[in-house]
Order: sequence, then C-alpha cells, then structure tokens
Amino acid sequence: MTKLTSTHTVVNMEVKPSTFAEIAAKLREAGYDHVFLGDKQVDMSGIALVPEDDPAPATVAWKPMESAPRDGRVILLRWGNDAITPGFWVGEFGDKPESCGAFPWAFIDADSTEQNAYILNQAADNEYGPTQWAPYSAEIFQRIQVIPDGRTS
Repeated sequence: MTKLTSTHTVVNMEVKPSTFAEIAAKLREAGYDHVFLGDKQVDMSGIALVPEDDPAPATVAWKPMESAPRDGRVILLRWGNDAITPGFWVGEFGDKPESCGAFPWAFIDADSTEQNAYILNQAADNEYGPTQWAPYSAEIFQRIQVIPDGRTS
C-alpha cells in the first residue's frame, strides 16, 4: 500500500504588526484558530483578502472668500465650477508686499502645456480669483470629486 503525504509551502509576506494584529483578531473571532502557525504566522490557504471600499467622496462646507484666512496658512480654494486646489495668501508677506501686486493668492496650478506638471501661480482677490474656500486637509482634498455641473461631493 502506498502512503500519501500532503505538504505545502508557506511563503512569508511581511506586514505591519498592526495589520497582523487586525487580521489575527478577525480570524480568531471567526473561529479560524487552526490557521495559526505559532504566534507570528497565519496559513492563508483558503482565505481571500479583499480591499476595503474606497471612502465616500468628501463633503466640503465651502465658505465665502471674504472670510478666508489671510495669514499664510494653506487652505482649499475653489474656482467657481472649474477647479479646487490648495492655496494660501501671500499679500502681506515677504520683503516686498507690493511684488504680488493685485495677485495675493498663491495656488498650485496644473500646467496645461505638460502632463503631470504643476506650477505655483497667483490670483486676484476679486471676482476673477477664487470664489470660495474651505480648511485644507490632504485626506479631504484627495476625496473631493468635482461633478460636471460644478457641484462637489
């Protein structure tokens, strides 16, 4: 009679301790204690990893430009229905405040001549400049979606 021996190879994939702890807790909670190979390995045979859902688009409470901080802190600037970009007030900073002239808002502008190129541009503090503002957060900025009719979600 032939004796069959079952073997398999385990490949280690290093993850952050917090990630391991989160996965281990979920497996133990679901009763998968048999998948643990000691304290620091999990046999993932038959277990599928799936990505979390992307976070919902951010909702931004836009404020009128008259209330925007003019102290140099980075904020989100909205340009009517066209764009949203980080920017800041430069109108009263530097050795020569008059050097910014009628363009006291500095902002990150996509350079239309090159793909993925950005420049620091300046804008007026009137009806031709930014139309609304909101506090800046990198997380919120990444989640903002401009809808074709100009609304943001």
